[in-house]
Amino acid sequence: MDSLSRSAGLGIELLNQSNYKMWKSCMESYLVGEELWAVVGGKDKDKPEDNVANAEALKKWITTNAKAEFVLKKSIPLHCLSILSSAA
Repeated sequence: MDSLSRSAGLGIELLNQSNYKMWKSCMESYLVGEELWAVVGGKDKDKPEDNVANAEALKKWITTNAKAEFVLKKSIPLHCLSILSSAA
């Protein structure tokens, strides 16, 4: 498999029209291992309120979301990202 078909630095094959099940399994394992799955899997989907009492929780939630989003974007080809962005 050539290096263009793998996510840079992740070692996960880029999502394509024939590998969703394997991509999903690898991506979930990666996100769990990096402690990013809670925001993707729905356990930690609600953003904490922006107030002094929640400052650390909000900062952690924003950082975790950004990291998970970055990993997902790195594993999906650009032409697919544009389709997903327009569907959101």
